[in-house]
Amino acid sequence: MSKDDPIPVYGRAVVSPAGDVVAGSYGTWRLTLTVGKHGIDDSGRILIARRMAANWGLPQFDRPAEAEYTTVTASGSAVLSARYDPRAYIRPWRGAVVIDVTDGALCPGDTVTVTFGDTCGGGPGSQSQTFRQERYEFRVLVDAHGTGQYVPLAQQPWVRIVGAEAARLRLRCPSEVTVGEEFAVAVVAEDRYGNPADGFTGRVDLWAEGGEQPLATHRYAPAERGAHRFEGLHLAAPGNYRLQARESTGALEAVGNPIVCHAAPPEQRLFWGDIHGQTGATVGTGTVEEYFTFGRQVAALDFIAHCANDFQITEEHWQETQEGVRRHHDPGRYVTFLAYEWSGTTPVGGDHNVYFRGDQGVLHRSSHWQIADRSDEASDRSPLSELQRQLSGRDDVMLLPHVGGRHANLDFLDPKLTPFIEIASVHGVFEWFAHEALRRGLRVGFVANSDDHSGRPGATYPSGSDIHFGMRGGLLAAYATELTRESLWEAFFARRCYGTTGERIVLRFSADGLPMGSELRRAGAPELAAEVLGTAPLETVEVLRGAEVVYRHPLAKVLPGERPLLKLTWEGARTRYRRRPTIWHGSLRLSAGRILDVAEFAIDQPHEGIVSRSDRELTWLSSTAGDPDGLFLDIDAPPEAVLQFEAGPARFGFRLGDLRERLVIEAGGEGQRVTAEWVRRGERPLETRFTFRDPAPPDDDCAYWLRVIQRDGAMAWSSPVFVTRER
Repeated sequence: MSKDDPIPVYGRAVVSPAGDVVAGSYGTWRLTLTVGKHGIDDSGRILIARRMAANWGLPQFDRPAEAEYTTVTASGSAVLSARYDPRAYIRPWRGAVVIDVTDGALCPGDTVTVTFGDTCGGGPGSQSQTFRQERYEFRVLVDAHGTGQYVPLAQQPWVRIVGAEAARLRLRCPSEVTVGEEFAVAVVAEDRYGNPADGFTGRVDLWAEGGEQPLATHRYAPAERGAHRFEGLHLAAPGNYRLQARESTGALEAVGNPIVCHAAPPEQRLFWGDIHGQTGATVGTGTVEEYFTFGRQVAALDFIAHCANDFQITEEHWQETQEGVRRHHDPGRYVTFLAYEWSGTTPVGGDHNVYFRGDQGVLHRSSHWQIADRSDEASDRSPLSELQRQLSGRDDVMLLPHVGGRHANLDFLDPKLTPFIEIASVHGVFEWFAHEALRRGLRVGFVANSDDHSGRPGATYPSGSDIHFGMRGGLLAAYATELTRESLWEAFFARRCYGTTGERIVLRFSADGLPMGSELRRAGAPELAAEVLGTAPLETVEVLRGAEVVYRHPLAKVLPGERPLLKLTWEGARTRYRRRPTIWHGSLRLSAGRILDVAEFAIDQPHEGIVSRSDRELTWLSSTAGDPDGLFLDIDAPPEAVLQFEAGPARFGFRLGDLRERLVIEAGGEGQRVTAEWVRRGERPLETRFTFRDPAPPDDDCAYWLRVIQRDGAMAWSSPVFVTRER
């Protein structure tokens, strides 16, 4: 539409510059609204709304020297005022710049210009969204008559967000193969925010450990947008492998996750999936087609599902999802499951994903809250018990309770429909959810998924937004006989599953030879066996009985005469409800001696971490949602030196000489605590194996499970083994 075309009824808007925007870049963007034929009366209002999943910088209007300074001007005589309101409109366009016409009125043809990232006061501009999106929309809505009723413009301004310069390579491999069997790996050039780097055109060589020649070589084409699958690979001998990818200039390289190569096909094989995420048809971003394609081509998933919030699913979207599931399903290579998210409020059941083993399924929503067409409202089922009655007796339907915005209510759990619960996602780590299930005596497995909203299923990175996405998205690992829906379904209900926070950590855990998820009857304690193949050095490997750690496997000890490192970790969440993150922006001070060196531990978000450092003081930015963040400190100080810690809900100090094993400071909330301990410097193992028998098993039934934390902060949890006491 040219500027000479007739003005639409409610106006038209353009954004400039209108070209591609590099994810996470700073700049200045101007949105110009030409007022429509009704004008905008005094007390009228303009909204420029953003999707809830978006993380473009939040506009501010009174600090010209800082980032995100935003100005609003008009061509006419009307007086305008502007602010940002995180709840100005309705889901999924919740937050918005609100422009009020306070005096006078805007005439047809007047222009209103909003400058995001105005640098007139010396500020750096506005930071664009940090994840890719084919169509990032600035949704403009007009209340021309001041009635509180908003009308969206017929055509909305938008920009395309692309990946930034490559900062690293990411190598995603299958976890188990057989000698001579062909397999594929994905090598992705990622920017610092975890996006595929669109402009990457380097040459990458793929190597086996100790190899004299590369297994494969590929120069990336622009059309690949930073991601390539190396097909037709094979290994010639059994063993554990870690492939390496190297960019030809040597600037980028990566080591892949461990591959176990068997001499003969194993009875069960480890497959990786992400069965929880949604797209722009509801509260996420992107399309269903982009979602499934990314999961296969970039994230190299074995299985996947798409789960939209039911109260936003139109009939058209449900048909689109079913068609996408059928089109992308490729047994033996890529398995898709049909699913949706039953999104009732917590008192009536809370968040539960519903999965179907087949290509089709009847949608029984919790409500039609945001659906205009209510012709099928009679098919809704709420509370959750009504849905469970509807599904009772079926073996082709599965429920997954999880913690997203709202959390699932375990009062409603039906064990016949629910093999496992989700205890980690981009929303946080929810070990409290696992503890609650075990306290209730529920026999459920523990898994993780991404709950992706950014178009990156299986490879979701922290993004932050109006919805808190402060962690990497999780992955679901399943031991199945083959890569088919039927075999995976059997593994799900056998609970031969576990979860990670996004890394492909190989984990095996058994009791008296029975795999994770099993139930066994024993008079005494079973022999527990664990094997962990990490993707980074292992920090802690623990056996839990219920919520209690009963064994911490020794990985390294402080040697006599060695100066250990001081490890400080803080973790937990403020609440189990929506606004759960705990803000740990803080500092530490040392009364004597020096801080020689410091390294961050598990700090997830790119904008967080150490802010300032001197010989005796540190400051940092950090937030947690159940997960740990922390620091490794190399300190040269006398025993009487006092370390003072102040962050979030914790304020305390201690003498270094008084710290023996570990100091734990409880800080309320959901597992909010700070831990101080001495740890050995130097290398930690990538792998470990051990057996353990509980020396003091309880008289009652119990559950044992495994928790792994790597030095890079990645975590993994096995499903429990459930022990019934013979009396």
